[in-house]
Amino acid sequence: MLAIPIWVGNININEMIFKNFLLFSICFYSIGQTIKFDTLAYFEVNEKSGIVDRNGKIILKPKYVCYTTLYLGDSIIIASDIKWNHNKDLYNYYFLNRKGDIIKRLKANHISSFSNGLAMISLPVKKEHLLKGISFSIFDEGYIDRSGKMVIPLENGYSNLQGKFNSGRILKELDSKYGYIDANNVLVIPHLYEEASAFAYGTAIVGKKDLYDTNTLFGLINTNGDTLLPFRYEKISRVRDSLFIAKYYSETQIDTFQYRYTFFSGVINAHHDTLIHFEYDSIKNEYHTYWNEENYFMCNKRESGWRIVELGSSKETGCCYEEARQLRYGYAPVRKGKWGLVDSLGQEKIPYEYDEVILLSRTRAGVRKGDKWSYWKTDGTKLTDFLYDEIIRFRFGLSYARNGTKSYIYDEDLKIQLENFTETENFKLDPVQGLNTLMFYQNGKFGLKNRKGEILFPAKSDEPILFGEDW
Repeated sequence: MLAIPIWVGNININEMIFKNFLLFSICFYSIGQTIKFDTLAYFEVNEKSGIVDRNGKIILKPKYVCYTTLYLGDSIIIASDIKWNHNKDLYNYYFLNRKGDIIKRLKANHISSFSNGLAMISLPVKKEHLLKGISFSIFDEGYIDRSGKMVIPLENGYSNLQGKFNSGRILKELDSKYGYIDANNVLVIPHLYEEASAFAYGTAIVGKKDLYDTNTLFGLINTNGDTLLPFRYEKISRVRDSLFIAKYYSETQIDTFQYRYTFFSGVINAHHDTLIHFEYDSIKNEYHTYWNEENYFMCNKRESGWRIVELGSSKETGCCYEEARQLRYGYAPVRKGKWGLVDSLGQEKIPYEYDEVILLSRTRAGVRKGDKWSYWKTDGTKLTDFLYDEIIRFRFGLSYARNGTKSYIYDEDLKIQLENFTETENFKLDPVQGLNTLMFYQNGKFGLKNRKGEILFPAKSDEPILFGEDW
């Protein structure tokens, strides 16, 4: 891979980008690897990360820059003691078990989190000097197993291995074309594609140039490289394992030099069966990271608005809305002048009278009137007056609400489980991090309490303490 950390004088202009990448890696979600609620989370003190469990026990004191995602049951945590040095390309990396013990040490420029037993490693080859004070480094990339053994050897400087190891395949670039190798570094799918994604659930979305070499059209392949969906789509996005929203366009010549392009969206499966007809301008897929299991989709026709369409029959069960959110739990917030709530058959549950409606759980919704929120049932029963400045979705059966400087934790029956457990100023995150674990905020720091309000972990983390999301 050609990596170019550029130095201008004593300033690394890519340093901030890389730091943001490390932060992003903490929250990275790899398609095809289900994340369950974990029992461990990172905390940070003076730019060093430690690990704490849900009972507040420190597993690892703040010593490293820990950045790999914590997957439930994953036996390896990768940490680094990165200290920024303008001329340094190698850093110490440590493989830790879930007790915080060091089981392996490696030197590398970067090691990714493990995916299905393999992690990508990057090592420097050489540094090229362009002008005085300006240089860049070239890195090789390969893959290691959990013991630190190199199982896919380092490639020479200008090749590029990309992506997670999934479905037995790794995306590989060569001369601006993409193909796939297996865990033995054997090229199993040739470099045929101008654009490509990592495999997930045995399939990958890939793109080829059209006949005129102007536009990239997308299709779907399996792990043998067989074409499952033809290369005719302007865009394909995955809804779940073998269900996809696809978009194609038709071209109409207006005169000698002008063409009109009309786009059509629909829903198809990996067998190329059409489950929602291609007659819509767009289809919502907002909750793809939450594993969309809905059999109804919110589809839009520009002239007449959003409507609810049943998967399989393409029957429109609700219409027509000026604005809409994707269906979830069988309900969707929609707007006709004002916001309300409908079910998947388009039946009105909360009237179109409010400034905002959000889903909080399968049976609860939040409704905003002016600057205040209230709790409702999804069947349209109002549970509270408009009392709250903020409410957050239910998680583990608990929801956070704020009224001025007062904070509350409610159960689904809206019984107060805990009151005024955190400072509310500048606290905009979900405090519910476990069945008996609540994150709180005090004097600019984050800590953990239980449902009784007893401190599990004092407020000393500079960053939020977030346990794995249940996607």
